[in-house]
Amino acid sequence: MRKASFSLAIFFFISLTGLVNYSSAQTLLTYGDNSISKEEFLRAYKKNNIASKPTEKSYRNYLELYTRFKLKVRAAYDLKLQELPNQVS
Repeated sequence: MRKASFSLAIFFFISLTGLVNYSSAQTLLTYGDNSISKEEFLRAYKKNNIASKPTEKSYRNYLELYTRFKLKVRAAYDLKLQELPNQVS
């Protein structure tokens, strides 16, 4: 799974570098029925990386982290972890 998600992240990073100049409605990443737009990714990147100037390496690293995060959240929803008694308010 890690190898596949890392390969997926690298592929989408390469795509990201080409997408920076296109419209914000473009899909950057698709997993299952969900998709992440370039705008959503860049908004999350800018929110969490305010101290440094963006570089190719920082985009690549954050894309890997963001992809793993989204896959873990999706897996939690698929397992219906949000419906556990200790999670319901």
